Amino acid sequence: MFLPGGGDAGHIFQDVDLQMKIQSALVIIALICVPIMLIPKPLVLYLRYKSKLKDAANGFEVNSDGLHGHDFDHFSMSEIIVHQVLETIEFVLGTLSHTASYLRLWALSLAHSELATVFWEMLFAPAMVAGAYFGVPFLSAVGGVIGFAAWLSATIFVLLGMESLSAFLHALRLHWVEFQSKFFHGDGVKFQPFTYKKILSGKDEEQNQDQ
Repeated sequence: MFLPGGGDAGHIFQDVDLQMKIQSALVIIALICVPIMLIPKPLVLYLRYKSKLKDAANGFEVNSDGLHGHDFDHFSMSEIIVHQVLETIEFVLGTLSHTASYLRLWALSLAHSELATVFWEMLFAPAMVAGAYFGVPFLSAVGGVIGFAAWLSATIFVLLGMESLSAFLHALRLHWVEFQSKFFHGDGVKFQPFTYKKILSGKDEEQNQDQ
C-alpha cells in the first residue's frame, strides 16, 4: 500500500478506484499518526510545567505528578523533545519490523501449501498412475496403497509435525517479543519471576520497597 499505485486486489474489491481510495486514506492516516505521537506529549508536559511553575510562584506546594517522571526542579524541554523523538522513531521502526515478522507466518503457510503439492504429485499421484502406465490395473491398487502410506507419513511428520511446530514457535516468539514490547518497559528494574514462596514469606514486598 505504501508503494506507488499500491496493489490490485480485484478479487476483494470489484471497484479498483474504491480500493485505491481506501489504501490512500489508510496510508495518509498512518503518516498523520507520526506527528500526533511526536508533538502533543512535549507540549502537554510543558503546559503542565508552566502551570506548576505558576503555582510555585503563588506559594503553593508543587510536585512532579503529571510530568511523567520528570523532576520539576530540573525540567528540560529539549530533553523531553529528544526523548519523544527517540520513542516515536522506535515505535515506527518497531511497527514496520513487527509487520514484517508476522509475514513469516504467511511464508510458512506458503511453504506448507507447496510441500503438500509436492508430496501429492511426487508420492501419491505417480503410484496411482503406475498401473495405467504399465497396462496392469492391479498395480494401480498396490501402488495406491504404497503411495498413500508414503504420502500420509510425509504429511504427518513433515506438515503436521515439523511445520506446525515451526509455526507455533514463530507465533510464540512474535507474541512474546513483538506484541509484549508494545506494553512492557523494564526501566532498569531487575526482573523477578512470580513465585508464591516469595509472596508468602514477605520477601516480595521487601524487594518492592527497596526498589
